[in-house]
Parts: sequence; C-alpha cells; structure tokens
Amino acid sequence: GASLQREQELEQNLSELESIKHDLETSLQQERLAAQKSKLDASRTLQKTKKELQEQARVGKELLSTEWEARYEEDQMKADSKYSKVLKESQEKEDVLKKQLEELQEESTAALIQSELDYADKVETIEAKHQESVE
Repeated sequence: GASLQREQELEQNLSELESIKHDLETSLQQERLAAQKSKLDASRTLQKTKKELQEQARVGKELLSTEWEARYEEDQMKADSKYSKVLKESQEKEDVLKKQLEELQEESTAALIQSELDYADKVETIEAKHQESVE
C-alpha cells in the first residue's frame, strides 16, 4: 500500500506541476501578448503624435508664410504709397517751377515788348524833332 500511495502522491505532484507549468505558460503568453499590444499601442501613439506634429508644423509653416506674405504686401503697399507721395510732391514742385518760369517768361516778354515800344517812341520822337528842325 505504501508504494501505491507514494506513486499516487508523485502523480498528484506531477499533475500539480503540469498544471502550474500550464498556468505559467498561459500567463507568460498573456504577458507576451500584453507586451506586444502595449508596444503596438505605443507605436501607434508615436505615429499619431508624429503625424500631429507634422500637421502642426505644416500649419505653422503656412501661418508663418501667410504672415510673411501679409507683411511683405504691407511693406510693399507702404513703399508704393511712399513712392506715390514722393512722386506727387515732386510733380507739385515741378508744376510750381513751371508756373514760376512761365510767369518770368511773361514778365520778361512784357518787359522786352515795353522796352521795344519805349525805344520806338524815342526813335519817333527823335525823328519828329529832326523833321521839325529840317523844316
């Protein structure tokens, strides 16, 4: 009886060991799966984050370029308006100068005509006096 009982105990122990081994393998497999799953999740999260960052960068770049374009256009407009202003002022100065020049020309022409008239008058007077003295 003792050897039979001993054999049964050994089988019982063996069976228990098998069960423990099976449980360990199962939990190890589950751990592996969980590890793979968390690795996959981490990888997905990383990809998602990477995409989000790329998108943010793209949007940021677009915003920046839009901002620079707006600044450039604003500067361009300022430059254009400054140029227009300078052009207008210079045109106004030119107009004033032209007007002054025309006035001077008119005055000098008038003075010239007047002096010619005066000269003609003098000549006439001299001729008239000469005529009188001859007669």
